[in-house]
Amino acid sequence: MMKAFALAILAVALPVALAQTPSKPVWPKAFSASVLEEYSGSQPHFDRLFWDSNLKCERRDGSRSFGPNQRPVRFESIVNFNERIDYEVFFERDQVQCHARPAYGNFTQPDFNQFTYVGRALIGQVVTNFWANQNKTRGTFFSYWEDAVSREPVRMDLLDKENRETRLTFMEFDAAPQDPALFILPDAIKATCTKPEPKIDDIAMKVIDQKSVFKH
Repeated sequence: MMKAFALAILAVALPVALAQTPSKPVWPKAFSASVLEEYSGSQPHFDRLFWDSNLKCERRDGSRSFGPNQRPVRFESIVNFNERIDYEVFFERDQVQCHARPAYGNFTQPDFNQFTYVGRALIGQVVTNFWANQNKTRGTFFSYWEDAVSREPVRMDLLDKENRETRLTFMEFDAAPQDPALFILPDAIKATCTKPEPKIDDIAMKVIDQKSVFKH
């Protein structure tokens, strides 16, 4: 159903785009943002996201729970693509647990060159430019909404070939270089981290798919 709706969007995009098409979106080199992240089969969560393409690093601050009846704990993730390590840290009262996982793949950012302008849309109370792209090779459909005035991101939706949906809603966005210190894990915590496994397994791939914000 979702994929049929996505294809219908592209079917009407051409006449709308010809009417008045803004320039293609340009993703900033670095930013911080408050983001509501929703993944099929998982509980939604709210994160502070720090991202810098020059440093090739990404950080999330938020909370996570280990099960439906478990109390959420403070969570911090630092992905360093220079070291190719993803540090996940859980803070529960006076206890700290750190897990180091391999950071597979390459540091990527959205490329809107192949996106089609669909038209104006209202997300909440924000008037947006609506863009869409179907990747037939991967079997994915990517939707992107940006503020029609400021051109800042408002929402991203990714639908994969198995109809699993990823949605990122940006509550606040600040395009600016990030402090390198944000992406450095304190030595006391780093010394306790589990060592990353030297192979890709199903669990690691699931983590990669969910945390690869811009893969399409």
